[in-house]
Amino acid sequence: MSKANKQVDPLLDELRNWGGPDEMSAFESVMWLAEVDPRLRSTIVSIMVFDTTPEWERLQAEFRWLVAAARRFRQKVVVPERIGNPTWVEDSDFDFDYHVRRQQLPSPGSDRQMFDAASIIAMQPFDRARPPWEATLVEGIEGGRAALVLKMHHAATDGLGIVQLMQRIFHRDREAL
Repeated sequence: MSKANKQVDPLLDELRNWGGPDEMSAFESVMWLAEVDPRLRSTIVSIMVFDTTPEWERLQAEFRWLVAAARRFRQKVVVPERIGNPTWVEDSDFDFDYHVRRQQLPSPGSDRQMFDAASIIAMQPFDRARPPWEATLVEGIEGGRAALVLKMHHAATDGLGIVQLMQRIFHRDREAL
């Protein structure tokens, strides 16, 4: 297909620079550096509950597309030794399977169990040598439901940003996925 005939995917174009510049702002830097004290962790967690359990391979494909489209998902943080704000750099050892996981709840798989599992995920510190995000599909919620627990560092996005991103990626129409 010639360049003239290629259609531009507006979502792909929008995601290409999602997350902003490589150098953190002063505010983002403070959030990242304050975590030497675990009480000051700055984690954003979003839980999407699905009315049915999505096909694992299909969910992985959606995240593979997201990781390829939005460079921030492939970037880790490097803190300068002397002066300057932390910066986002490409993680040459990026491990997709580390970031996109699945977990099965014990029966009966109540909402309480799902929220307890999500709270454990939320409280685990990020591996600071990797991009600071994790997505976990929690399966086995009663009624055939599942939940996606998406955890990101606040230096990468805020609560509204993660919701807006997920609304752009996931569709309400099951067939559109």
